[in-house]
Amino acid sequence: MTHNIYLMYPRTINKKTLCIALQLVGKNGGLHYGKLRKHYLTNSILEKIGVDPESYCSIRIFNMEQTAKIIEEMDLNPADFEEEKGNAA
Repeated sequence: MTHNIYLMYPRTINKKTLCIALQLVGKNGGLHYGKLRKHYLTNSILEKIGVDPESYCSIRIFNMEQTAKIIEEMDLNPADFEEEKGNAA
């Protein structure tokens, strides 16, 4: 993987952005972070993106490398994040 791959993705994403892209939003607008962790950011995915399961809770924003790997590993469409791109921080 070359550094140019990062140009295809948003610079960074956060857990909120992932919940919205994966439609993990409740009827009242609350985000289902537990479902994100249990069904999407499993220990296997965390290992592939280089995040220790114990440190996952303290991560708010994934770095550029983690963002690219999450999108690739979860086979997500980078266009799903364009709307949230400016709000990732």
